[in-house]
Amino acid sequence: MINWKKIKSEVVHQNPFWIYRQDVFEVDGCETPRDYYYVETPGSV
Repeated sequence: MINWKKIKSEVVHQNPFWIYRQDVFEVDGCETPRDYYYVETPGSV
């Protein structure tokens, strides 16, 4: 099993509809940290 350790998290951009985030992880077996980008939304009705 590969272990991921979050070393940084930040909001890249935000508006009333969504938040664009970047997390940086140290991953077992990788020398350089890995970026992970994702969008969060409040959902729908």
